[in-house]
Amino acid sequence: MESTRAYPQNIRKLMTKRGIGDAAWELYQHFQHGTGGVEPNEHEAERWFLKARRWGHAAAQWRCRDSESVFRNYFGNSEFEVPENIGTLMEKARNGCGASAWELACHFSHGTGGVKRDVGASEYWFDEAKELGHPAALDILYDLSKYPDEIGALMTKALDGDCGESAWKLALHFRDGTGGVVADKKESNWWGYKSADLEYPPAIMTVAISGIEKGLDGEGPQREFKMKRAIESFKKIVALDVPETADAAFFLSRCYEEGVGVEQDEQKSIEMLRVAAEKGHPEAQSVLAHYTMFGAGVDMDCVKAEHLALKAAAAGCDDAVKYVKDIRSARAGLLDLVIKFSGLRLSSEARVAHVFGPPPEHRAICFQHNLALCFLHGVCGLEKNLRLAKDVLKRTLAVKDEEVKFAEEDVAEVKAHLKQLRRCSGCGKYAHWTCKLCRGERYCSRKCQKWHWKHGDGSGSGNHPCKYYELRHVKKK
Repeated sequence: MESTRAYPQNIRKLMTKRGIGDAAWELYQHFQHGTGGVEPNEHEAERWFLKARRWGHAAAQWRCRDSESVFRNYFGNSEFEVPENIGTLMEKARNGCGASAWELACHFSHGTGGVKRDVGASEYWFDEAKELGHPAALDILYDLSKYPDEIGALMTKALDGDCGESAWKLALHFRDGTGGVVADKKESNWWGYKSADLEYPPAIMTVAISGIEKGLDGEGPQREFKMKRAIESFKKIVALDVPETADAAFFLSRCYEEGVGVEQDEQKSIEMLRVAAEKGHPEAQSVLAHYTMFGAGVDMDCVKAEHLALKAAAAGCDDAVKYVKDIRSARAGLLDLVIKFSGLRLSSEARVAHVFGPPPEHRAICFQHNLALCFLHGVCGLEKNLRLAKDVLKRTLAVKDEEVKFAEEDVAEVKAHLKQLRRCSGCGKYAHWTCKLCRGERYCSRKCQKWHWKHGDGSGSGNHPCKYYELRHVKKK
């Protein structure tokens, strides 16, 4: 037997509680499902199962109430000799073969195949065959003649045709009491699990959510096992790329964020959040909008945050609706402040277009940066104004907020925009002179100034916002 030193501390602690059925049962669960920091081990699971029974654990005794030999054979105990064909069938049944479980039920029921008649063993393997969806076992369980034709047809498809969708429809009928059947929670659950076993995405999703809820309410190894199985189901849904993928990815994101069923992992949480947002999950889009606005684990981008918030709000997310209002209020307040101190004349239509119109396509690290880029490119209802673009960019670099810290590469991007604005509009070199009236275009000499006036934006039209010769020297900072 393996030394107890090889096991985690929690397992070793349980092993010291000799004579306590609950401790032995918990150890059985750990070794059976591979939880608690140990690998699945049938031999150890059998050993602790029998100890739990001997030490009076109710669940262990209940399982063995009719046939001790069935469970000992099931766990491969060498003290009990079984014919080779029976052992082979047991092995296949353990691996999910319903036909083998049904054959075992028949052997123990009639005393054939080299085993004695054993009612307890027969019932046990019958239940296994039913759980594995064997048609013969289910025909006994379900007399199709007593159900409406529609329900009977769905049962036939689900059982004989392995149709997950039909099983799911049956689960809904028995849940809601529709289709001519009486509401039956137990029956609904059975068909729901059957549909999940047949890998029907809505069923897998529902069973996984149920597993998370039961896991949170449970204790011990059962809690860990249910949570682990639910996480695996969520991952399966994400990999399938089906309509339920958005919900599954969002649940996975929350699990990784809070460390529920998995180790806490911020990067994986954000990765799943992005998947959910891309698939159109409104709540995921709203959460990601907040993260993107403040650069929490993702690149800071107030424009992208607004795009995400608008999508989530359009889908009916209440948090996103409030967030969009906050964003627009902040943008309006900043624009009004610039108008007040710069003397900019802006029509009410242009103001509405800037605040309530669609966001631009450029990236901006904050609202000041966004407003500066709108002035720089002449978008979002604003006319091109290089002077204001430069002034607002300067204010962007002057922002000092303990809660919002710009990354070095973001600061470098803003400085690059400022450097571009300080270049000569004629030759591109650093310019000491700016137009006295428009205070936007800069030139290194009259020659470049006249050339730019003549050629303008390069189209040959010669259009320029200000054709004056007055130049003002600007000290290089």
